[in-house]
Amino acid sequence: MHDAHELAVFFSEADTPYKTVVLLEVCKREPDLLLSILRDMTLEPWKQECLALLNGGTTPAGRTGKIEAIKRCRELTGWNLKEAKDAVEAL
Repeated sequence: MHDAHELAVFFSEADTPYKTVVLLEVCKREPDLLLSILRDMTLEPWKQECLALLNGGTTPAGRTGKIEAIKRCRELTGWNLKEAKDAVEAL
């Protein structure tokens, strides 16, 4: 089964009928995973993007990782370096 973040991304992008089928299957097989998905879906956009980068996602330039997550956090929030670094590390 996929991790919660991957499924949260799927649920935010997939069409509604398909989402429903997958959601019902997750409910049957792994109810705890459903809670994780819902928590992930309610994250602020900067958190979602930073988590994706920390979990191996890439920027449009193909970069990944903690430094890129901190950079992206700063871009999306306007925070200074220390604020962004602390926020990303808290994720």
